[in-house]
Amino acid sequence: MYKTKQQQRRIGREFAKYAVPAVVGMMISSLYNIVDGVFVGRGIGQTALGAINIVFPFIMLQIAVTMLVAIGGANGFSAARGRGDAQQANQIFLQSMGLLTAINTLLNVVVLLIPETVCRLLGADADLLPYARDYLWWVALFGLVYLPGLCLSIFVRNDDSPQKELAGTLAGTVVNIVLDYLF
Repeated sequence: MYKTKQQQRRIGREFAKYAVPAVVGMMISSLYNIVDGVFVGRGIGQTALGAINIVFPFIMLQIAVTMLVAIGGANGFSAARGRGDAQQANQIFLQSMGLLTAINTLLNVVVLLIPETVCRLLGADADLLPYARDYLWWVALFGLVYLPGLCLSIFVRNDDSPQKELAGTLAGTVVNIVLDYLF
């Protein structure tokens, strides 16, 4: 079955409605690490900047686990919404958030208990270890807060609110920059 030009335009508009905020949001999100690096590099020095690079694989692990649960759950959520089954969509959302909370709590609590060991496994030497341990500790502690927010943003986008998700991402980036400046 062929689509009419009007249907193709509607699909293109719908695609842009979701794709543009998603791409802009990813670009804004990447500013977190860049801004952190600028403030740390200028404020503390190259050793502290090296520590951020040591901890970065753990941050990527946190994000990967979050995206795994969030994207999988959001796909099921969208399918249920598309069928008009709001109750099933809500169940999928709650299960995804619960699973993510359990996994990230376990992961981050373990890291909070043995940060020095994790830093050494990530490659920290004696010079980088104190900085990496301190940074890792804060990343793990606040991971308990910011990772559910990352998961939630994917569900918000799939709940027909890509502009709200973009606004939330932008607000988080601004808060990060302000807090980097203050601390």
